[in-house]
Amino acid sequence: MLDSIIKSNTEFSQSSLNQLQVRSLTDDEISGFGNILRQANEQTTTSKEFLKSLSSDELQLVKKANSLAANIDVDSLSQEGAQNLLSQPDGSDLVDLNNDGIVEIGIGKTIHFPPVNAPAYVKAAWDKATEGMDWGEQARMELTMFSMVYGFGINGVTADAALPPEQQWNNTNINALYEYAKSNLEFRVGMEGWTDYNRQLDKVYDSFFSSIRQSSISTFQPQQNASAMKSSSLSDQTTTTPMSPSDRIKEVNQLVLDAKSESDLES
Repeated sequence: MLDSIIKSNTEFSQSSLNQLQVRSLTDDEISGFGNILRQANEQTTTSKEFLKSLSSDELQLVKKANSLAANIDVDSLSQEGAQNLLSQPDGSDLVDLNNDGIVEIGIGKTIHFPPVNAPAYVKAAWDKATEGMDWGEQARMELTMFSMVYGFGINGVTADAALPPEQQWNNTNINALYEYAKSNLEFRVGMEGWTDYNRQLDKVYDSFFSSIRQSSISTFQPQQNASAMKSSSLSDQTTTTPMSPSDRIKEVNQLVLDAKSESDLES
């Protein structure tokens, strides 16, 4: 039966089918969700408008396919959150319409590094650099890199937007990010010494940046599908000046100092 689903459901990759089965969808439900995705791709309306056109049973199927805990309230969704409910379960066509590094799926939000808008060679370099790590180690690495690209809001101040993908991953800014990563690591080592995690960071940085520097930046293609471009044209975008590397160093270093101070107080 699975083979017939693969043949008839060209939208689904093998990884997506595995995800749907883990989420306890029956063969009929998988086919039904595939039909919903096909209809969504054929629509000229926004993803929110399409979701509003679905029956309650169809919305329940979208909920189950995305492993959501709460029912879908379409009016409460952003355009990004709505569109990602209609994406491949393997995450291959997720969109980040406002380029903030945080992907909305329904009302849920998750950070992503590499960003979903990054080119394929950046993602491949990261996979190679973190190969063999368990889920927890990878998540910690992703959080560390995310903070360097996007920063974190401190004292209620919202972090600045990242550079557009075509700028973020050019030679100049890859080198700037590398220098920032190494400076941050030097600070960490000065505070903590060569802990196991800091040694791990050093290896990941060397592998990751070595790989992406070997790639041809001149052939950069942002990771954006046709539906993402359509939704981008329907969304209002706010452009802000990206935080400088030195400001990001100060911000993350302050986080480290604050965390260390709290630890000292507790002990």
